[in-house]
Amino acid sequence: MRQKYSQEFYRKEFNGETVKDAYLKACKWYATNVISADEFEGVQVEFEKGQNKEFPSVIIHLFVAVDENKLKKEHCEVCHEAHRLFYMNDINCQNCNVAGYQNRSKSVLDVKKQFYREKLKQRCGS
Repeated sequence: MRQKYSQEFYRKEFNGETVKDAYLKACKWYATNVISADEFEGVQVEFEKGQNKEFPSVIIHLFVAVDENKLKKEHCEVCHEAHRLFYMNDINCQNCNVAGYQNRSKSVLDVKKQFYREKLKQRCGS
């Protein structure tokens, strides 16, 4: 099973005469600024209908995602290598402390989140 960790890095509201109109504006912005950009990989999107009935709107939420299985595999490889270098005995994965893994996961997300924020500012100026 493919698991992902994600964090929101951008939010933007689109207004229109109808909710459909606002949604189409949000989709056009998303296609122009995110899907067509080569820099963005693993971005998840969520569309939320605005709560104000008087002024139809759609809020787009962008999330940066990290593949948990890939990250865990990299963490285990680093752990095995360090264990072989320093301890030279059998590796006991049952006693694994995943705090380093969790910190690495958060660090990767934070870096990607900041990078994507900057790229979106460059692309659309907001």
